[in-house]
Amino acid sequence: MVEYTVPQQIFCLSYLSNINSLYTRETGSQEKIQEVTTEYIEAVLSDSEVQQLIGEWEVVWGPVVYQYDGETLDSKVSDNTMYIVKSKDNAESDHYVIAIAGTNPISWYGWIIEDLWVHETKPWNNGQPWKVNVDDPSPIRVSAGTSRGLQILCEDMQSDNKLLLDYLKYLTSSASKPISITVTGHSLGGTLSAPLALSLMDRRSEWDSQSNVPLSVLPLAGLTPGNAEFALYYDNNLGEVTDRVWNELDFFPHIWQQHQPDLLEQTRTLYEPYIQPTGLINLLVDFCKYLSKDWNYQQICQNQDGFNIGYNKEAENALIDPSIDAFSKLLAKLIVNALDLPKLLIDTVAEIISSLIKDLIQNIKSGKTISGQKINEIDIEPYIEKIIAKIQLEKSDLNTNELKNNLSGILSWSNVLDFVKYMSQVFYQHISAYNEHFKVSEFLECIKRITDTKQK
Repeated sequence: MVEYTVPQQIFCLSYLSNINSLYTRETGSQEKIQEVTTEYIEAVLSDSEVQQLIGEWEVVWGPVVYQYDGETLDSKVSDNTMYIVKSKDNAESDHYVIAIAGTNPISWYGWIIEDLWVHETKPWNNGQPWKVNVDDPSPIRVSAGTSRGLQILCEDMQSDNKLLLDYLKYLTSSASKPISITVTGHSLGGTLSAPLALSLMDRRSEWDSQSNVPLSVLPLAGLTPGNAEFALYYDNNLGEVTDRVWNELDFFPHIWQQHQPDLLEQTRTLYEPYIQPTGLINLLVDFCKYLSKDWNYQQICQNQDGFNIGYNKEAENALIDPSIDAFSKLLAKLIVNALDLPKLLIDTVAEIISSLIKDLIQNIKSGKTISGQKINEIDIEPYIEKIIAKIQLEKSDLNTNELKNNLSGILSWSNVLDFVKYMSQVFYQHISAYNEHFKVSEFLECIKRITDTKQK
């Protein structure tokens, strides 16, 4: 008898799609990462303890790893991962789950392109927005990042020489019993799972000629994928078969929507009274507002309530090294934009900020900054001096005194400390809170046991 409910099972399958970013953190070629990902996913699904929890599931397509291959810069990590599994526990019908991974913390492509490319939108175009010019005036629109992510899932990922829709067409044409499909994913995977399901619906004639395969969607912690017209179109077509799971204290499901209600504005005070909105927090929210201001973004299925397990005071150390590096790059981008500095300095400033944050977290762990005692702000000056020295190499006419004053205000100890606490809570509420909400600690323990054994 399987211990977990169907939603718990699907959540676990979604979680498993992230194994190459949460556990193996593999780098290198696409082929190498995909091979390791396949090995680990199969090891987890074949484990007897795992099967007691979630039942028996068979990988039928994938897992496929996408890795950006650009003209000037190649990715060395997994930028996207997706796989399809079939339940082996029902003799009368076949249930398939399409699981899409979230943003890899060390994937700059995932962060910058798929998550943050929201200042432009693409027309929905019946589920193929990447095939239409951005200037097309069609009202139903998704972010350019969502469009690119959807294109990757539909056109850039193949398993056994079959694209996703090719495999689904094979599946429906050869099925000997009724089948159903659930699309799921967390974070970026949550953002993309709803548009992917809607694309499958709009393009049903390409893979389901009889139009008799039920679709359902379990998007987890997804960002807002499109505008108000897209949300309405989605809700009218798939709202009744969508269970959007989101945490009321999770920053990411709030961002991009600025109207009716202004979810993005709520993120300033998301963790009051524990954390007040300070300079860096406001800078982050203002930046997100600037990116998305022109497109009337609106979250799908807004009538579905979120969950709330409360603020976690123990989450101040929740930032891990890969998250710190990605977060530092975002913070550097905010600072460079705010001070009108050359954008080529972002990586250099991010490296110094990363060092600062890691030192601060080490102080937090040792108890040096959480006792309420004032920290001498001169301790931060070496980091500011390093930033100024790097900037001077690119900008010879720099007013160093003015820049130092601006940086000292932005990167004061209180600002940085509150921002680290804020972002630590953000990552806790975005990841761990969902694990607690679904009550799958036994499954997570199994994954840790299996991955630890394989890494010895």
